[in-house]
Amino acid sequence: MNRGSLYSPNGGSSVKTVIYTRINWKIKKVLKQLNIVQKEIFAIDKEFACIYIIYITYMIFEWDENKAKTNFIKHKVTFEEAQTVFYDENALLLADEKHSDEEERFILMGISSMMNTLLVCFCERGSEENEIIRIISSRKANKKETEQYWKRRLP
Repeated sequence: MNRGSLYSPNGGSSVKTVIYTRINWKIKKVLKQLNIVQKEIFAIDKEFACIYIIYITYMIFEWDENKAKTNFIKHKVTFEEAQTVFYDENALLLADEKHSDEEERFILMGISSMMNTLLVCFCERGSEENEIIRIISSRKANKKETEQYWKRRLP
């Protein structure tokens, strides 16, 4: 599905136009609450503005402080840096089946805010409304893993 056509006011169908109008109305309401002048929205492609506002999410992270200290001593990576990998749009998510006996664990490989390619082991806790990402460990990717990441990221 082409997301751009879904929100296009010229999509040809009245349903698509109504969807676009409702989303556009919500954007204007959010912009007004944020005190953003309406002129500024016209400087942005409306289709991308819609998508951007719809997909804004907040992530809550937690970790064991002792584990974070041990991880830094062993791998020289802080959990504060590790949480920035979750904002990499091209991060690779893998199931960590080897360590998922007691709880479902995942490995996320991506670029951190410090421009390091990191592997972050984590699990999800809490309810669907109040989901918490618990970081278990993090390390820098080795050469082979870094190559794998860039091969999958670049066309």
